[in-house]
Amino acid sequence: MTDRVVIVASDPAERSKRPDFSGIVAVSLEMQRAMVLARRAADLNLPILIEGEPGTGKELIARAIHAASPQSAGPFIVMRNGGAEQTLDPGTENGDANLSDRAWRKARRGVLFVENIDDLNLPAQERLAALLIAAGTGLEDVSDACLICTSSKNLIDRVKKGQFREDLYYRINVFPIWLPPLRDRVEDIPALSRHFLAQVIAEQGKRIEEIDEAALTLLKSYAWPGNVHQLENAIFRGVVLAEGDRLTVQEFPQIAAQVSGFRPNIPDMPAFLPKLLYQGPAIYGGHMPSIQSIALAPTANGATIGIPALNEDGEIRRLDDIEADLIRLALGHYRGHITEVARRLGIGRSTLYRKMREFGLEVRHN
Repeated sequence: MTDRVVIVASDPAERSKRPDFSGIVAVSLEMQRAMVLARRAADLNLPILIEGEPGTGKELIARAIHAASPQSAGPFIVMRNGGAEQTLDPGTENGDANLSDRAWRKARRGVLFVENIDDLNLPAQERLAALLIAAGTGLEDVSDACLICTSSKNLIDRVKKGQFREDLYYRINVFPIWLPPLRDRVEDIPALSRHFLAQVIAEQGKRIEEIDEAALTLLKSYAWPGNVHQLENAIFRGVVLAEGDRLTVQEFPQIAAQVSGFRPNIPDMPAFLPKLLYQGPAIYGGHMPSIQSIALAPTANGATIGIPALNEDGEIRRLDDIEADLIRLALGHYRGHITEVARRLGIGRSTLYRKMREFGLEVRHN
């Protein structure tokens, strides 16, 4: 795998909108302990390692630490790692052998955030370890920058397997913070769900009063392999699908299909497909007879589910048009998380940005 590193500079205009600890939901004892450590870390200029499964909110915690730290007036520089394609975000510098050095310089008096350091290749690990040694001895003029790294994998296991430098591990693991998976912090699910609901209805302009108790029981019963990010996306889809003034089990068909005791009711399902279960966005063929496409009837409010395979004349649509619809759907499905959209579509970020420009699509900011 070719290493990919992208530098993303923080936008000074967005500083007033930065996440802080007041906006982080922590009802469970496990998450409260993590927040206590994170608040303490904000007062220290020490390397911080945030570990946890994908989707647990590691970058959110890192940004909250930055906002509460003495470096809050400085930049928040992001180094994203991994992938098979050399990619760039708009306005960033090319990833090359000197990228770690340039990231250090950009992060002066701020925070250098290294995302998924477990994916960093060995040469890049060696250079980062050298920079930490130099900074610690005062040989590099970056000692006022705070280093925050995240890992979705068990780093000590990777050290034992020779996949991660032992010296670098001990230099970044000065102040470790573990974020528990959502399945281990069930008490947070109702509060998180209401938090995301308030955000989404403000964005969508829909009038949703609440999430009913049956739906909350469903959400608490699910394992959430995608953790908090998956819950956020589920609430977003629920609001989009909702026809009433509350979210019910019916707005979470994908979740209900995987939890014992819950059975989603799919309205208007064709009689000739009694066993078909809708489990997500689908390609559908409209209402014309076809043995190779499935017709999903419109919902009560006239909306349809999925991406049409046929045009208004009954002809197969162009691949470019379907691809544009799929990217548009993915941007909404993952609420504008470009990294996640690119990963799920199986393309690089630069490819995604290029296609978005070609199709006239804009980034949907969270």
